[in-house]
Amino acid sequence: MKYAVIFDVDSTLTNNRDREQFASDFVGDKKDKNGKRNEPWHDMFQDGRLYHLDRPIGSARVMWHRLNTQVIDRADRGVELSFILLSGRRDTPENHTRFEDWLIQHGFPAPTRIIFRPVGQETDSWKHSVMESLIGKYEIIAGYGNERDMPVYEEGGFEAILVDEEGKGWKMPERWDEVVHP
Repeated sequence: MKYAVIFDVDSTLTNNRDREQFASDFVGDKKDKNGKRNEPWHDMFQDGRLYHLDRPIGSARVMWHRLNTQVIDRADRGVELSFILLSGRRDTPENHTRFEDWLIQHGFPAPTRIIFRPVGQETDSWKHSVMESLIGKYEIIAGYGNERDMPVYEEGGFEAILVDEEGKGWKMPERWDEVVHP
């Protein structure tokens, strides 16, 4: 059986407050005066050329290294575990390249797979459909994410681990030892 751990990106691995502030300073608030989505703000915030403004969440990097090291140490036992990043960031080749560069620059191990949201799709429903397809290919041990991700993970029937931009909430999945240390 193939196993996987899912990670959200924004507010889970990255603190993107500086990118949010830059977009606000440049084109105004997230919402217009009528409370509707400010499209120029969202376009700027989603622009991969601004990923360099994101800061790594230190505890996320430490936990990922810890998980990754244990999987490497147990590879001889046939444990096949994937680390999948599932993000509402826009899916363009440039954004993938910039984000992969960001991961390397900030010392994160290489993920097995990065899945970004296709342009024009709503994030929550898209994540739900991707999770359904992943559940058919992997036994998912846990999903790390923010409050917005919890319903999607819980609907998938696996452990949902809530973390925040301050780095609180990182822990080992409950089924970790069962899978990695059989």
